[in-house]
Amino acid sequence: MWTDFFDAVILSELEGVRKPSPLIYQRALDALGLTGPECVFVDDHAENLPPAEARTIEASRSAPRSPTCRMPLSDPLSSPWRLAA
Repeated sequence: MWTDFFDAVILSELEGVRKPSPLIYQRALDALGLTGPECVFVDDHAENLPPAEARTIEASRSAPRSPTCRMPLSDPLSSPWRLAA
């Protein structure tokens, strides 16, 4: 599960709020016990970056995912792509 790889996992369906709502970024900071300048946010949707930046999180846009390179959310280890925390 994702929680095995990261210090905090914020799932919109559990939080009841989704990107680009500024609240989801604040919940991530709170869960980690960090401030914005201590964090980096990477997303493939440009509209999700400004709310992170408003929380002083360093934000960067990644290349959109290719339809042939998708990692199943249910089992990240089944993919040849590895996660780095």
